Amino acid sequence: AGEEPELNTVAFEKGKEVAFRLRELLNSMSLDPIVKTSGKTGLHIYVPVLRKLDYDTVRAAAETIGRFLLRAHPRDVTMEWATYLQVTNRPVEQTDIEMFMLGWGTVTGDADYGLYSLFHSSQWAPGGSSRFFYKNTQVDGLLDQARAITDPARRAATYKQAMGIIMQDAPWLFLHSESQITALRRDVQGLIVHPTERVLAYNARVGR
Repeated sequence: AGEEPELNTVAFEKGKEVAFRLRELLNSMSLDPIVKTSGKTGLHIYVPVLRKLDYDTVRAAAETIGRFLLRAHPRDVTMEWATYLQVTNRPVEQTDIEMFMLGWGTVTGDADYGLYSLFHSSQWAPGGSSRFFYKNTQVDGLLDQARAITDPARRAATYKQAMGIIMQDAPWLFLHSESQITALRRDVQGLIVHPTERVLAYNARVGR
């Protein structure tokens, strides 16, 4: 974990240009997007959609919109994320990549999701999420043990020990860990700002 990266003003201005172009495009489709900052350097665009639309439908629409924006502004927009993931997901005997950048969010809020998936040697790509092929038998043992421990204090201590070894081995260079600060009016109830940076407003209401 570390401090947030410093703001790159040139890159941020370029990101703003693309974000506002996308907002204009969505507005022309009678949608009502919201541009939201994320940390010091990121921008997200939220688009309210009808609940009757399923995931595949929304994803297909988002991809179509993204590819339209790519064709309109090829110097400023890229959609090569899928290729990047494919290349970094090669098995150890087929990859020649020595360093790459990726992020990970522990969306379950549980240490197992963030540690076992990335640092247990059984999780090497392409079958698992460990694209950097880390292996430490002591870490494997601790992560296996933690999965079977029901006492919260012992479980936390086991994960802490594993994390200490991982930090010493340094299979990753930990660049950024985000702390979210959310402010709401006192009369707003039921609004959830999730650690995955989603705003869940299904049950939101203004109290009287």
